Amino acid sequence: MVCGKQARYCVLLQSVGSSCVDMYDLLLPIICYSTSVHQAAHVYLCEDALDLWLATVQCSPTISPSLLDLYSNMPAVFGWCTHCCYNVHFSVQ
Repeated sequence: MVCGKQARYCVLLQSVGSSCVDMYDLLLPIICYSTSVHQAAHVYLCEDALDLWLATVQCSPTISPSLLDLYSNMPAVFGWCTHCCYNVHFSVQ
C-alpha cells in the first residue's frame, strides 16, 4: 500500500535529516506521480504525497532544482482539491 509507505518515508526523512538528499532518486518520483492529476491514483495519494514533500523540503539542506520541479504539479492540485490546497498553504509557510 503506497499511502502507508509514504507515511513511513516521512518518519524516515525526519530520522535521516539533511542526508535525505541521498534519497531523492526514490522520493521525488513518488511525490511527482502522487501529485499528478493525470494519474488516476492521485485521488488517493495526493495528500500523503504533499506531506512527504513537506518532510523532504524541511529536511533538505538546500532547495534543489529537482525539488523545485515538483511545483509544476501544484496549479492542477490547487484546482483539484481545496482540502489539499489548505494543507499545501500551511506546508509552504
